Amino acid sequence: MRTARLRVDEMPKPRLGVRDAGRYLTGEVRQFGTQAVAYLSNHVVNRVPSYTVRHLWYREVLDIEIGRDASLQLGLRLWFNSLSQTRGGGNRIGVGTRVNRDCLLDTRGGLSIGAQVSISPEVAILTADHDCDVPGSPCAAARW
Repeated sequence: MRTARLRVDEMPKPRLGVRDAGRYLTGEVRQFGTQAVAYLSNHVVNRVPSYTVRHLWYREVLDIEIGRDASLQLGLRLWFNSLSQTRGGGNRIGVGTRVNRDCLLDTRGGLSIGAQVSISPEVAILTADHDCDVPGSPCAAARW
């Protein structure tokens, strides 16, 4: 018994309706926007030698609540999966808190740092986790 094989160029192509194409395009544009903001946040803005400019970006673009007299040093890297995750995600840095140079803050599970906290240079704070035993399992907020 022989089975029929189709060449790749002969395989039927799925047809996308106008709504499907719109959803696909919207998702692609949203993903591109998130990646662009992540790139700007982690490779451009975090190297600008001005507290005012960096804090303005973190407050206005990423919607992170930054307390009075808080200091976010150069080289801060932020992890997030989408802008909606940072905007309205409840990410807060308390009054008088110091986040030193080259730190990594994972905001995927929400992040709340209290007042008068000092985070040493090159520290990574993770807030999301995934089940290592299940291949392809999505990230979820960590339960520590």
